[in-house]
Amino acid sequence: MTCTCPAPLTPHNTHVQQLTHAHHLTSLRTPPLHLNTQSGTATERQLLILDRNRDLHLLHVRKRTCIKLAAMVDSARWHDEAPMVAAVVDCKVAVWYHPGVVWTDRDLLDQTKFVRSDR
Repeated sequence: MTCTCPAPLTPHNTHVQQLTHAHHLTSLRTPPLHLNTQSGTATERQLLILDRNRDLHLLHVRKRTCIKLAAMVDSARWHDEAPMVAAVVDCKVAVWYHPGVVWTDRDLLDQTKFVRSDR
């Protein structure tokens, strides 16, 4: 799956963007986007996208490549000081301690994920 964002993404440009999903061949309006600005340089920036199907995607801003992290997501946020993501996924709390590892080896992503359920 590839995602493209037509406008440059900066910390000041976080309004609703037009997002094109090549997989579905449709255009979607997304809620506010969450840009990780706390860690690394501008070339290492990542963006969380929660689409209307409640799928959580991680977009590498410079490479403009997109990876689906989870489905059935109610909300997701970056940590204030570290490059970590927390999300409510199917009534469970999921935390990715280093979601950027997906750009190196996708198989390592599950090893950096913690899921907590009260059930």
